[in-house]
This record gives sequence, C-alpha cells and structure tokens, in this order.
Amino acid sequence: MKKILLTSIVMILFGNVFANNLQITNIELKNQNIANNTYVIEFDVAWLNSWRTSTLESNWDAVYFFIKYRPLPTSNWMHGQLELSGEVLPAEATLQYTGNGKGGLLYRTNDGIGNNNWDDIQVIWNYGTDGLPDDQPIEVSVQGFEMVYIPGGPFYLGDNGTEESGNFRNAHNQAPFRVTSETSIILGGTAPGSLGTDIETIVEVDDDFSSTTTQVLPAAFPKGFNPIYVMKYEISQGAYVNFLNKLKPNQSENRFPNAYGNSGNTINNVGTSPTYTTETPERATNWIDYTDFSAFADWSAMRMMTELEYEKICRGPLLPVPNELATGSPFYSAEEWTITNEGTFNEGISNPEQGISNVNLSLNGGSILRNGVFAASAINPSREETGATYYGVMEMTGNVGETIITTGNPEGRAYTSAIGDGVLNSEGEHNETVNGWPDAQTFLGTGMRGGAYLTDSEFYYNQRVSNRHYTSLPNSGFGIAGGRLVLNDF
Repeated sequence: MKKILLTSIVMILFGNVFANNLQITNIELKNQNIANNTYVIEFDVAWLNSWRTSTLESNWDAVYFFIKYRPLPTSNWMHGQLELSGEVLPAEATLQYTGNGKGGLLYRTNDGIGNNNWDDIQVIWNYGTDGLPDDQPIEVSVQGFEMVYIPGGPFYLGDNGTEESGNFRNAHNQAPFRVTSETSIILGGTAPGSLGTDIETIVEVDDDFSSTTTQVLPAAFPKGFNPIYVMKYEISQGAYVNFLNKLKPNQSENRFPNAYGNSGNTINNVGTSPTYTTETPERATNWIDYTDFSAFADWSAMRMMTELEYEKICRGPLLPVPNELATGSPFYSAEEWTITNEGTFNEGISNPEQGISNVNLSLNGGSILRNGVFAASAINPSREETGATYYGVMEMTGNVGETIITTGNPEGRAYTSAIGDGVLNSEGEHNETVNGWPDAQTFLGTGMRGGAYLTDSEFYYNQRVSNRHYTSLPNSGFGIAGGRLVLNDF
C-alpha cells in the first residue's frame, strides 16, 4: 500500500475580496478515494441580499466557484477538475456545474430573498484527471464570484433615442431590432430581418458594415438569446490582486497594470511575486487591457460578454426607453456625490437623493468607486437609485467601462461561446485552446460599452445602453477600462 502523506489545507477568507459581501470559508480537503483518484472538498459559503423569483424577471443570483491548487512545495497554482456528481448540499441550495467541470454555480432552490449562509458544501475533485499522484501534498483554494442568471428569450437592440452614436437599429425600418434566436444575422443593408446601425453619427472606429455593405454575424457568435450567468459586479481590485498572486512571477509581471495612484487604482507590487496588494479591494479594477482581461477570464474558466449580450443584460425583455441607461431611465445625476468612508469596504454616498439615476460622474474627482456603492447607499431602492439593470446586475453603466466583443469587425465576429479552461500560456495570456477569442496581442475584436466615471458634457452619452461609440475601439488599457465576465457552459 502507498504511504499517504498529510495534505496541506489552506483556508481562504474572502471578506469582500471577490465580490460584494461574498465569503468562502472553512475549506477542508478530506475523504481521499485512491481507487477513483478523488478528494472531497468541503467549504462554507455566505453572501448578502440573495434572491430567487419566478415572476417578472424570473431569475436568481448565484455564486460561481472553482478550485485552484498547488502541489507542494511548488508555487505553481493550477485549476482543479470537478466531478459532475457526488455533491452534498443543504436542502435550500442547488448546484449547477459548468459542462467542462471547471466550476459550479450555487443558488437558491426555492423563491426567496435575503442572506445565504450555507455550511458543509461538499464537491468531488478528481486529482487523478489533473495528473497528481496519490501521495502528493497539496494546498487548495476555493475562488468565487457573485453572479446573476439571465434567462433565455427575445429582447431588443437599440432604443431609437436622440442621443445616438452607432446605435443598433432594424436596417429595414430604423426601429429597435428584436433578437429572437441565436441564428445568424445579416449586418447592414436595408433588407427585412437585417441589423443595421445609426450610420449618421460618429463612432471612434467604424463598423465594416453599413447600409450599402453587408456582413454576416455567425450563428456561433453569442447574441444574448440563450441563457447566461453574468458577474453581479465588475471585477474588483481584490479579485485581480488574488489573480496576480496565483500566477508564476513572469506571468504576473506581464499582467500587472502598474497604475498605482491613478484614477482610484491602488494595485501595487511590494516585493518579489507573489506580493501584490491593494488598499481598496472592493473597488472595481481599472487600467487593464484586453490581454489582462482575457487572461483573467481564461484563468477563471469564464468568458467575455458580447455587445449584444450587454444590451440584453441591461434591458431584459422590455421595450427600449429612448436614451436609457442600465437603470431603464434616461436621467442621471449632474450633482457632485458626497463620498463617505472613501476607499474603505463601506465606502458610500451620503446624498443619493440628488441622483435620479446613479451614474458615477467625474465631478467627484475622477475616480472609480467600490462595487455596489449605489445599492448600499440608496434611500429608495429603485433601479434608478441603486444603478441596477432589469435583472439586478450592478453598475452596467458608469464606474468602469465594460469590455465587450464587438460585431463591427471580423476578429470580433469570429468569437464563440467557448469558455476558458483555467490555464494560461507561459506569458500569462489566454491560451490557444480557447478557440475564437480575439488575439491577446492585437486586441482587435474588442471594445467597450456602458461609459465610465469620466463622464461630462462631452462624453455623457456614452452611458446610454445603446451607445456604441467605443464598441470597436480595442481595449489597450485605459483608466476607464475594466468589466465583468459571463458563463454559459451548462
């Protein structure tokens, strides 16, 4: 019989690192099955303000979790392979695995609203599939993000507003375009059923289709009709620091934004890797380019959203409101926010009543704010005061720009719904096994939607859900650049 060495177990206390109020604690590696080459991983999970409803939005929030491990004494963190069965859950919890076994989603079994606190969740890790011997000492970490389920179904692109900038329209009659399936779409032209844009306005980078030139958006390109999960909040600085500290030194050096002190970014390198830190872990991450963003997506076994999915997440199935923000309203505050507890975990706004729609304006000094700040500060928790989309996703307009995949060029249209596998290449870039993702070096195929904190009289229109001014401008790293990820492999 082989001698089984004691396994080193790590406890990860998230304390708002990965998402607002999410904690994954009491992680334990137990019940090794040598015949099946598996371990049980047990942990507790808790988060605030959870919900599930079967009416209106008919959706729920969830926690996406995945496993990272390192064989001791090495410092190389790798992605763990989960079995798709054998879990042990409390009665009030449901678990949905991703199809490739790289992660899972935990959410309420029944309708309800309130805080979740679930103990002794057990999943099966197949360490044999990951190539580990039975007697290998191991350190394990469970990572997580708060997510929101976006149901499948039709929705509209474009809002027929007056503040246009490349907005989508029905090419035949210039009304909002209704997406009714994931089948291919003709872009441009004037024929019935084709998707056009407001071509009379200026965008930063022109689309390669127009009223006289057509292209095809392939069936494989995610259009927002199929159901997905999306991160409830933008990637936080705490989450990005944890990502950096789980990479090899040369990988993390390549992914380090090196923007400490600029526009609210406090990510810093204080020594030899892994020693990245941040003073504001709850704030959204900015200054990350597409190479950084896609690496984070691959490492997390997730993917980027498309610009069509962006509009679905914001608007839901509702008829568009002209010039609307993610809140469903065209109005936003032109008042200066009064920030309380600036830079802390409970950073807030003491005068939210001044804002009709909570968009983080540059009047506050030109800095990003913490994830969920408007919901936490709201006096009347409406969509307009909390900054929530139809489905309850936070800050889809304002704060940092949402990195998206564009329809405006061939590099974007080649994108598919393939999710990452948790593995990066030697340079810390998304690896070549993720077919269809834009190239990590050129950034072509990427852009931004949803505006950002740098909003003034010249750029305020970028906050509009339908606005496509920067939709094909490659994300090469800006103070406003950040975003969130989606999942659909289930």
